[in-house]
Amino acid sequence: MIIPIKIDYGVRTLIHLALSDNDDFISTQDISSSQHVPAPFLLRICADLHKAGIIESKRGPSGGHKLIKDPEFISVKDVINAVEYSLAPFDCVDLPESCILSHDCSQKDLWSEVENLLLKHLSSVSIADLSKKKNKKTVKLSF
Repeated sequence: MIIPIKIDYGVRTLIHLALSDNDDFISTQDISSSQHVPAPFLLRICADLHKAGIIESKRGPSGGHKLIKDPEFISVKDVINAVEYSLAPFDCVDLPESCILSHDCSQKDLWSEVENLLLKHLSSVSIADLSKKKNKKTVKLSF
């Protein structure tokens, strides 16, 4: 299973905002360059995150993006719901009419269960959890 890049970019964006540790708006350019997300794509992702009530976005010279939810209460599943809507490994799980065999498919339930298990796990992983892991990996020792 390949996770769509839009989900990866959304999670990276939220981790970046969570680690900014202030109430200031973080510019699209800052997020784009530090997280290696193309700015036009980032703007679309941020629009989805804004519409989902996860971030606030503001235009202009002092604009940018900031979290409006505590990172402890933003799960990876929330990001998926905001930007992608499905992790079904096959279209037939969400769109049975897309497959001529779906009426007699022995695998459809299996793939549906796989998606549900994955989403259940991702609902237990918060942006705060991922931010803490990133922070531990970027701590520099000084002697």
